[in-house]
Amino acid sequence: MTLFEKMLFLGRTDLFSALPAEDLELIALATEVIEVEADQWLFHQGDVGDRMYLVVSGSVTLWVQRPNGLQPVTTRGAGDFFGEMALLDDARRSASAQCAEHCQFLVLDKESFVQLVMDYPAIALAVFKFLCALIRGGDKD
Repeated sequence: MTLFEKMLFLGRTDLFSALPAEDLELIALATEVIEVEADQWLFHQGDVGDRMYLVVSGSVTLWVQRPNGLQPVTTRGAGDFFGEMALLDDARRSASAQCAEHCQFLVLDKESFVQLVMDYPAIALAVFKFLCALIRGGDKD
């Protein structure tokens, strides 16, 4: 995936769509492309979180451990993201993530995100505004 393709993808995501091209380029430079096969676990509930995932292709099921066993809570597909809270706090993962099919992701790790928001506060502001909208009830799930 080229830098330009990463920028186009990021600009189409709800999380980063309000950002100008210059900021998208900075984020794109900080991301890593990974591919993961179907049925593989990305992380488990209770793990320490150190990165977020943006789904380029494929789909991921998020699972939560309940008293009656592991339960699916949502599915994330192309253009969606998950694990973003790991960039903002030190809490453990609140769910487990498993690839439902072969997936390609852009991954943004916590260290890179922290450096971006320290150097470019406009990126932090855009992310916080989006997350506030989710908390206020704008989430599609």
